[in-house]
Amino acid sequence: MREEERASLYNLEVYGEVNEFLNKLSAARRESPYRNIPVPHILLGQDEGEGFSTFASQTTEILYKNHVIEFRSKMRLVECTFCQEINVNKLKEKIRYGTVITNVFYGVVAIDLKISLSRVEKDVLTEFIQFLKTNKDNICFLIRVNKDELEEARCFMEGVLNMNFYCVSIPRITCFQMADIAAEWMKKDGFGIDSEAIKVLQKTIEILQTQKQYCGLKTIRQLVERIELQHLMFSDTKKDQNISAYEISDFTDRILSTELVHSENSRRGRIGF
Repeated sequence: MREEERASLYNLEVYGEVNEFLNKLSAARRESPYRNIPVPHILLGQDEGEGFSTFASQTTEILYKNHVIEFRSKMRLVECTFCQEINVNKLKEKIRYGTVITNVFYGVVAIDLKISLSRVEKDVLTEFIQFLKTNKDNICFLIRVNKDELEEARCFMEGVLNMNFYCVSIPRITCFQMADIAAEWMKKDGFGIDSEAIKVLQKTIEILQTQKQYCGLKTIRQLVERIELQHLMFSDTKKDQNISAYEISDFTDRILSTELVHSENSRRGRIGF
C-alpha cells in the first residue's frame, strides 16, 4: 500500500462526500440523458503529500464506472504538479500524450498546485485561465491547493473563470495517525515495533512538525526507511527485527542535530533526506 493510499483511509468521510456528489450527478444524467449537465470540477484543500494522487485515481474510477463524463482518450487521468511556477506548456504536452485521434482530451486532469495563485506571473496566469476555460466542457479538473488557500482559490475559480467547483477541505493527518501509518509500514517491511516505540515515533514526528518544516507522509516514509536501515546495520543478529524505542530516540537525536536542520532549510523550508 502506497503512503497516499494509507493516508486516504483517514479521510474516508470526506471522500465519501465527494463520492456522493458524483453519484448524484451520475443519477441525474441517467434520469435525464438529454439534459445538459456540466462536467464536474473539484477543488481540494489538502496538505501536500497526503493523498492527492490517490484521490485523483479514485475519483477517475468513479467518473468512469458511473459514466459521469465521456472518456475518449488513451489515458483516463493526466497528473501534473507545479512547484515554483505554472508551466502551461508542460500541462498541454502531458495532455497531448494522452489524447487519441479526436485531438481533444476527454478525461480527468489532476493539477497539484504547490504554488499560490497570487504568486503566479500575470501573463502565465492568463494563459492558465484560458486553458481551463477552453477545456472545461471536455475535461474534469481536479485541483489541489494548500488548505489555507482554499477559499482564495475558490473565489478565483468561480469569479475569474466563471467555473463552478465542488470544494472540499481534507482534514490534516494528526501526528498520532502518522505514527500509526509509519508503524504499519514497518510491520509490512518485516520489522516489529511495540507500543513504546510507536510513542517515541509519534514524538519524533511532533518535533519535526513543531520546527515549522514540511513534514508530509513522503517524508515520514523516508524516515522509516532510514530507521530500518540503521537497525539492519547495527543489530546484533539478522533475526532481531524488532525496532526498539531507544533506537528510534537515538536516531531522532542524531538527525535533528545534524543533517536535517541544515539540509531542510536549504530546500524551501522542507524536511528532506
